Parts: sequence; structure tokens; C-alpha cells
Amino acid sequence: MRELIGCHLRSLTAKLHRPTGQDGDLAWLAKSRVREAGEVNQIDTYDSYRAVDTLQDVLGEGDRIYQSARVARTLPEASILSGAPGLPLLGRRKNPGVPVRLVRIEDALVLRKKQIVNLRTGKLILDSFRRPANGGRENRISRPDQLQYEKIDLIISDKATPVLSDAFCAISEIGGFGHILREGISQLWPLTEGLRPPAGMSFLVNRSRLGTFHHAYLEALAVGFTRLVPVEGPLRVKGLVVAYQSFVLDHGVGDHFFTLAAKIADHFGDPPASCARLYVSRRHAGKRRLVNELAVETLFERHGFRVVYPEQLPVSEQCRLFAGAKWVAGPVGSGLYGAMFCRPDTRRIILAPSHFFTVNDLLLSRMHAPMYLFGNSRNADRKEAMSDDWEIDEASVARNLGSLFRGNTSA
Repeated sequence: MRELIGCHLRSLTAKLHRPTGQDGDLAWLAKSRVREAGEVNQIDTYDSYRAVDTLQDVLGEGDRIYQSARVARTLPEASILSGAPGLPLLGRRKNPGVPVRLVRIEDALVLRKKQIVNLRTGKLILDSFRRPANGGRENRISRPDQLQYEKIDLIISDKATPVLSDAFCAISEIGGFGHILREGISQLWPLTEGLRPPAGMSFLVNRSRLGTFHHAYLEALAVGFTRLVPVEGPLRVKGLVVAYQSFVLDHGVGDHFFTLAAKIADHFGDPPASCARLYVSRRHAGKRRLVNELAVETLFERHGFRVVYPEQLPVSEQCRLFAGAKWVAGPVGSGLYGAMFCRPDTRRIILAPSHFFTVNDLLLSRMHAPMYLFGNSRNADRKEAMSDDWEIDEASVARNLGSLFRGNTSA
């Protein structure tokens, strides 16, 4: 295995650093249409791209776009089992959906944090944003670190800048587990909706401090590790394919997101038959720990919940556990985003401090919205509460679990 990985890395290095002029396919490197000075202050909203009828047609030459309308959904209503929220998020029931969009950029520059410049237009593409603007109404970059054209010219003229032909973007701006899963992996939906990428197409992925856990999701979609290109610096691509996220944080989710999740879960085989109730612990998390979680775990175990620590499980086992669970419970956080692999009728119990919970958990709802057990935040500021440890009343948890599961061992 070590020799195989070594061969892959040598091959990848050669692919990324082919000298200009030795390959006819790289003649496009000679010149780009960026200005010599100034700031990138416009967003490429694909107005000049060739519109095509199918996802597969996007793979032709030139700047291309496939897009269909978003589908809005009304979410089921969340419920509060105990405690009181300190923020008015639970009233939200609208899921505006997300557009089904795939674009191909003939000549692209990929920069850190998924900043992608179309070198033909000299603009930052709309799908560079974690929450992409809608309908082109936003015409200026909202990021404080606006791109300097002169810096872009230096990057593309630097012979050390890697060069790649034909690639699919599967990177997220932030490299944490939840962000890679919802923002990076969620871009792979075209692979389950009819797109057949050529055998030579590479896939750009995050180089994450958490390791290569996300490679397993691509493997489940028949994308082997030899086709993956971890991105950590500038990269120029001829023929970059970029998909709109099928999950946009705090905003919306499309049905194609759940189709993608089901495809991944199915790859890892049948779920364990003996784990209908799953408690996803944050006891080993680095922040926002539930200080009395050991006692809380014991309460859930008494009602047939299996306690798991996701950071100790391979991706394949996590997917199988969520896919088989009828009930999923645990403190609010990225560990619960595995609920995307659950079946539509799975019920969720989310424990949360009064001043931190997210719309993202609501967006994962299909037949049922979450039931909340609220505890006490140590800080009323949401940004502070997002990191602060917190606690919950154990007696209240015990009473509610008793009401839900007393005499019911199968649900």
C-alpha cells in the first residue's frame, strides 16, 4: 500500500507540473484576460456561459452552464421537550431549496479557501461563496480580502504554480468535518444525477488537518484515491467543473442532497440490525462540551441507545449506524450531521444550550423535525455560546426519556 501511494504521489506531481509548451492541451497557459492592476470586485454570474440541456453537456469545451429551478419545501415543525431557547430559530419552517446548477470554466484559477477566478472574465465565480448570492443581485465581493489582479498575474506566471487539466471541485472553504461534509461533499450530487466524468478527470479535495476521512465518501461514489488532488495552494485548471452546493449552510437544501447521501450509505452495506437507537456523544470534542454528558449518556443507555464517539469510528461505520437508526440523539454539533444518511422517518432528539442551536439541523428534517432538550448556556452571546461548555438538567432529561420510551422497546 505504501508503494502504491508513493507511485500515485509521483504521478500526481508530474501531472501538476507539466512544463508549458510541451503539451498541446496547455497552449491556453500563454495568456489570460485579467487586468494588470486593481481589485477583483465583480462576481461572475455566468451570464456569458453557454447554456446546455443536460449535466453531461457541461463537459464540452468553453464556459458552460446547466441549471434548473430550485424546489421549495415546508419543513415539519420542531418541538421543545424541556428548557427554553434563548434565540428565535425554532419558528423557521421554510426550506427555499437550492438551484440545481453545474458550470464548467475553461480557464480557472483556484485559490485558498475555494476562491475561484474565471481567468477569461477576470471575475470571482458566484460559487466561490459558502452562501452563493442569488440571481446576480450581489455584484461586489463581500469578503474583506479582495483579490488583487497583480497578485493573480504573479501566480499564473509563476512556473511553480501547479497546472491541471479537467478537474471537478469538491473542496469547501473551511476544512472542519461538518463543513467538508455539507459544503464539500454536497457538491458531488451530479455523480448521482447522470453526470459521467471522464476517466482522466481529477477531483479537488481539501487537505484537512483531520486527515483523509472524506476520501471514503468519494470512494463510495466510485472515485478512487488516485484521482484525488488535495488543494492547499494556488492551482490553475483547464476545464474546471463546479457544482452548486446541494446543502447551503443556514439557508437551504435540495432533494438531490439526500439522494447523494443515500447513495453513499448504500455503498457501505446493510446497517447493523441491533442499533435502532443511537446517541452521538461530544464528550471528546474540543469545544462546547456538555459537562455532565457521562451521566446523560447513562440515561440514554437505559432506554436502549448505543453511545458512540464519531471521531473513533471510520466513515463507513458511521454511515451504517445512521442509516439503520430509528432514533438519533446527542448534543448539537457536527457529529449529528450524519443524520443526512438516515432514512426519512428517523426521529432526532437534540440536546442544546439555550443560546446555540442551528438551522442546519432543521434543514436535515424530512418527515420529522428535531425534538429539543435545552440546557443552560454560560453566555447569552451566540458566538460565545458556540464554544462554551454547558450543562443540562439530568432530571429533566430522565423524565422526558421516560415519557417517550416507557414500555416501548422497539420504536
